[in-house]
Amino acid sequence: IRNWLQEEFEYADKIFVCSALAKKTFIDEGLPEDKIYVNKLGVSLEQFVSSKTRAYDIESNNVNILCVGAVIPRKGIHRLIEALKLVEGYKFTVTCVGTKPKDPSLKKILDNPGHNISVVLTGPIEQSKLSHYYTKTDIFILSSICDGFGMVTPQAMASKSVCLVSNNAGSRELIKDNHNGFIIPNVLDSQIFSQLIYRVLKLTSKERQEI
Repeated sequence: IRNWLQEEFEYADKIFVCSALAKKTFIDEGLPEDKIYVNKLGVSLEQFVSSKTRAYDIESNNVNILCVGAVIPRKGIHRLIEALKLVEGYKFTVTCVGTKPKDPSLKKILDNPGHNISVVLTGPIEQSKLSHYYTKTDIFILSSICDGFGMVTPQAMASKSVCLVSNNAGSRELIKDNHNGFIIPNVLDSQIFSQLIYRVLKLTSKERQEI
């Protein structure tokens, strides 16, 4: 398969990718830079923008965190769990919308996430129902260890969620750090990850709304 893909890439006149991060991986594989074009993906605003006023207050005894996408190790939800364990004085509900985990080690972590964390696995849901989850969350987190783009980030931004996006996701290119969201510098470092979460929790509701 790899050899076939390499031939297709070499034969193509133009290659479209979703992020500069993805483009770099092609260049690293030896493909010429001048035939690779970045075409960032957008979303239907009608589907995700709501006229309803949403609250940005956060209750310390029930912080709602949303993750959207297949629950697989590459999405880094186990790294998010490690970081949340270090955030003192808060209780978290992590809702994972997407295909339920099959990896035994990941399932074990999510079954016993810690005393201050509960995990809700919804399984796959219809696209038309996604906006409900975005508007009900306190913080949207994309904790991917690697991700060429991440369509869920523009969905969350369109729904006016407070977004924390991994530096290893191509959709981080949509985030101006501390302005319209936050970039997680290293999801593998639970200490740094937890400090960012704590900082966002300590913002005033008005500051989160401005973000």
